[in-house]
Amino acid sequence: MRTARSQMTERFSQLESERTQLMPRVVRLQLTTTILSVFAACHSGDSPTWFGAIDTLPSGVVHVFNPEQGLWGDRSEWRFGEIAGVGSRVDSGPAVFGRVTDLGVDTVGRVYVFDHQAQDVRVFDGDGSFIRTIGRPGHGPGEFVANGIEIDPSNRLWVFNQGNMRYSVFDSSGNLLMEPRRLIGTIRWATWISVFTRDGTLYDLAYSRTPTGMSGGIARYDTVAQQLVDTLPVPEHPKGTKLFAGTRTLTAGGWWQGEKHTYRVCHIDFSGDTLRIIERPQDAARLSGAERDSAERYERDLNRRTQQGEIDLETEMEPLFETLMVDDRSHLWVMLHVTPDADSTGFDVFDPLGRYLGQVVAPDRVDRMVLPIFRNGRIHYVAKDDLDVPYVVIAEIVGHK
Repeated sequence: MRTARSQMTERFSQLESERTQLMPRVVRLQLTTTILSVFAACHSGDSPTWFGAIDTLPSGVVHVFNPEQGLWGDRSEWRFGEIAGVGSRVDSGPAVFGRVTDLGVDTVGRVYVFDHQAQDVRVFDGDGSFIRTIGRPGHGPGEFVANGIEIDPSNRLWVFNQGNMRYSVFDSSGNLLMEPRRLIGTIRWATWISVFTRDGTLYDLAYSRTPTGMSGGIARYDTVAQQLVDTLPVPEHPKGTKLFAGTRTLTAGGWWQGEKHTYRVCHIDFSGDTLRIIERPQDAARLSGAERDSAERYERDLNRRTQQGEIDLETEMEPLFETLMVDDRSHLWVMLHVTPDADSTGFDVFDPLGRYLGQVVAPDRVDRMVLPIFRNGRIHYVAKDDLDVPYVVIAEIVGHK
């Protein structure tokens, strides 16, 4: 069976032979840019050029084929320089977290930490200094039975107060502004996945139970008129994708979706149309016998608990990556898979065109269940110490332009 890498090599050869036949549908500027860049690199010592290819298919989908080496060559041109770490088991007061399940960052750099265990939101400034606590558990005004948070373009904090079937909205000073009803139902403790677009529209993902499992949809809200505009479908993973092998992330520009055991990710707009496909040659490693047995036991346990018949998990290969994120400058960040004993986390970075740049490594094992937030040249993420106590890291992305 051919590997992903050999298939990609064949594809590069095929592209070269077809280049003169594809006419304007292929981005011909790429070849000229490559030649000029190679000449410049030979005379200036610049980092290696990009030797991939960008096709525009007849359907309008942009297909990006990346080589193994990125534009940064064999070194990383970006790195994480820590500014602040918030929370640890030796801290006291608001810097001690129970279970952090969501983060928010506003335009001036304030960091909002949602503690699911405490049912409150703690606000810190950009250097990690505590500002205030918002909310508390309960059912009254400004009280939460909540799952997550989001910051809108006006720097208002939206709390997904699902247990109370409403949103709780606060201004940047922590004052309660309104508590509009949430107009669609969902599983009570499902993770809140949502995003605001620049015009203030809220896209809110909701899952509900059906006789055969769960069904997902995305609601589009006009937050000014406080009304539901319409409901859109969630894009499906390719046929044959096994349970937990696929990943998708909702962003202000639509969905980013990928299959963890092949390096192929897609950008899909809110209406479900594929805009861009990005590939990079990678071969997934096979699981060890013990890891495979553990995965199969987990599969059997899922079968018993769900009582929905056969569940097809990937029990042969390790995932290549865990999840996908987009920063505020339209770079795609791919959080790479880490082994259980790893104490750091790698990210593959792609430019807005989908060209592979290189890798940046965080000095912590980043909690993959809480999406890092990239804003104003910084990354904000959750990690845990050796006793599983969560803390928040605010780090400058040195070199990020």
